[in-house]
Amino acid sequence: MTKEEKDLRDKFVSEYLEDYSAINALLRMGYEYSYAEMYSSKFMAEPYTQKKIKELQDEISIGNDENIHRKKVLSRLYMEAYNPENKDATRVKALAEIAKVTGLLAPIKTEVTTKQEMDLSKLTTDELIALEKLMAKVNVIN
Repeated sequence: MTKEEKDLRDKFVSEYLEDYSAINALLRMGYEYSYAEMYSSKFMAEPYTQKKIKELQDEISIGNDENIHRKKVLSRLYMEAYNPENKDATRVKALAEIAKVTGLLAPIKTEVTTKQEMDLSKLTTDELIALEKLMAKVNVIN
């Protein structure tokens, strides 16, 4: 294998480990879909590629325990989500779990600021309590 071929496989492996989809890896590398489909099987069957995947997966395992566990869970979910042999329901469920783990389904936090002064002396006790609860909820006060 030439240096150029090794470099190409190295790039492929790096892209592959993003989502464990050989076709998506090649698409991100600029291949047209028909070529990506054809070369994905070829690259994945090569011993060099398999060795590089294992090496990089082992490198991913370096870090704190929580980070390692998170990466392993995400890796497995990506493998399930992009495995064409899985049923659609399995793939959708894996994608939903990826969205949860990565925070894509978390509510979007917004910051509200105001420069308008408020005259609290005109508020009733119930309104003051409601305001205090609201401010605590948005972390204005502890």
